[in-house]
Amino acid sequence: MNHATIRGAALGLALAAAIGCCRPAVCAESPQWNAPDLPLRLPAPPAAPKPNARLAGMLAHARRSNYGAIWRQVADEAVRQRVYSLATDAYAREAAVYRRNGDANGALAEMAKADRYRMPLRAYLRAEATRADRNRLATGARSEPALGCYLGAYIDRDDTLGRGYLDENSQLHKSADSFEAATGRRHASHFMYMAFGRPFPWRWCNALKQLGQIPHIAWEPRSVDAIADVDYLRGFAEDCRRFDFPIFLRLAAEMNGDWTPYHGNPAAYRAGFRTAAAVIHQIAPKAIMLWCPDAQPPAAIPSYYPGDDAVDWVGVNLYSVIYYDNNPARPATDDPVDILRPVYDLYAGRKPIAIGEYAATHLQAADRRSRPDFAAEKIARFYAALPRLFPRVKLMNWYDADNTRHADPRRQLNNYQLTDHRDVLQAYHDATGDPWFLGRAGEEARVVYRPLENGAALSGVAGVSAWTRAPDGGGRVYWAVDGAVKFATARPGAAPWDWDTRGVSNGSHRLSVLLYDSRARFLTARTIYVKVAN
Repeated sequence: MNHATIRGAALGLALAAAIGCCRPAVCAESPQWNAPDLPLRLPAPPAAPKPNARLAGMLAHARRSNYGAIWRQVADEAVRQRVYSLATDAYAREAAVYRRNGDANGALAEMAKADRYRMPLRAYLRAEATRADRNRLATGARSEPALGCYLGAYIDRDDTLGRGYLDENSQLHKSADSFEAATGRRHASHFMYMAFGRPFPWRWCNALKQLGQIPHIAWEPRSVDAIADVDYLRGFAEDCRRFDFPIFLRLAAEMNGDWTPYHGNPAAYRAGFRTAAAVIHQIAPKAIMLWCPDAQPPAAIPSYYPGDDAVDWVGVNLYSVIYYDNNPARPATDDPVDILRPVYDLYAGRKPIAIGEYAATHLQAADRRSRPDFAAEKIARFYAALPRLFPRVKLMNWYDADNTRHADPRRQLNNYQLTDHRDVLQAYHDATGDPWFLGRAGEEARVVYRPLENGAALSGVAGVSAWTRAPDGGGRVYWAVDGAVKFATARPGAAPWDWDTRGVSNGSHRLSVLLYDSRARFLTARTIYVKVAN
């Protein structure tokens, strides 16, 4: 992988004993999300800045000329004046100019800027799942939960989890039990890296099976040609059949990246993947063929797709870093939601989506500065986005390792380990407590998050939430009923509020959600007219 790959439940006192003295202080139970952590009053009037005369003149000039450079000047000035909707539009117009002139890379770069200043504000209502929800969100793929998202992780290089054990291939694995104790969360899957050609890892697979966890093998050939080893494939497929439990086979991942040995010949790659899939599908009905590109570069991804008949699940690998290329002069501005969207939009209509690998760094080698706030904010908002924006993501894997120590010497750039910083561990514990996330194979979520629209009928305790983001990465969210603030939070994520509608009269009410930045400046708002009937 381009960012991180290395090849190769109790809380409280019980948790402290399980993890030892080198682990940070234990996770507290998740905070009471219905308790506001900000005063119940708006910090400033809900009025967004408007373009001044100078910016208005620049905008008029850009519209007349339609030059990319002029649109960029408008966008940059709009950011300085915090007119973010104009900044988003101007960067998008600059991207359109580049696209029209044949500069696809320039267009992508400017659209990334547009996305950074886009402020979606979507309101949701938590509801009991129905058969219609299952029919809507399930594709019928092998071992797919109709509703919900399996939690998964890579843990074999987490130094806080004890000595571990060796499998038949002399590969070291850490205890899944100890990771569950550390995070305070059950996990439905764990993955390992294994060279294509190595024997089936029975000891590791059986240890996970006993816990109800799905093994997930990142199966890495030396080249596309190696996948044609039919004898090995048939033997491995037979072992999968005898294992008699779901198992993810992530074959030759990140093929769209030039850092992999199976990049550069899409036709040969497709043929190799199809060869393996045909053997696995014929022999091992519970094995899952997972096709998994890297999120970057996106343009080449479709050319490597082996076909719907060969692919059971579609995956994607992505990471959140502080600096691009470990260069402090290039601060990263992209968001995991925006990075995920192209693959999701291409394939989620017909395949369940897996996040093969994700992590957010809390220390980058470029400056060795501890940034748990960066990781915590990314964790909270990305995991909150999955059930709301991406409900066909059915597996989410965290890559739990300190790559400043364990990666190839050329890639010792980021610390993605959850368990060596209390704030990062707590953010993960809180984010994964949503009932959408599943901790064992075969489970299914019992709730869904539906868009909250005008005319919605509410009664009793209504679980409302909002997915949004502020350009500065912070943000404060306020929920108001008929103009009176009832809930306020600066915690990143979905700003969930259990509104007890029995506290208002029956009939129509104005439910508003307002977003301010971390400096308490108004950004945007949305109002929904709901009907209360108790």
